[in-house]
Amino acid sequence: MNSFKILLLSLVFVVAGQQARAQDTTSNDTSPAGLWVEPGITYEGSSADINYPAPLNNSTGSINGFGIMGRLGFHIQEMFFAGVDGRFSHPNFKDNGGSGYDEGGNAWNAGLTAGIQMPIVGVRVWGTWVALGEA
Repeated sequence: MNSFKILLLSLVFVVAGQQARAQDTTSNDTSPAGLWVEPGITYEGSSADINYPAPLNNSTGSINGFGIMGRLGFHIQEMFFAGVDGRFSHPNFKDNGGSGYDEGGNAWNAGLTAGIQMPIVGVRVWGTWVALGEA
């Protein structure tokens, strides 16, 4: 899947998530607990320096690519939340050390998420334990 397809699919998830939030705010339910869905777009970019032993030359490489993510969970009261987190990306690895290696691949991971948020402002702090993944 190329980056444009991932970006387009991510946009669909964002619009669907906004529709779900809009429907939730029109209800008269004032319960501080409830289900939440959070779609998102990710981008990963990193570089590496590889130091080979002599007589080999050192090398550098980079990984770049867009991805999609989603979280699904429950609010407990208004401040605490817990759920699951999943991500998929199609990053491209490029070796800049002269080998000419330039290849794309699929990567995914999934884990458990928990956090706390300020009820009125919406600022959140959370952590995710990544339990499964593959690249």
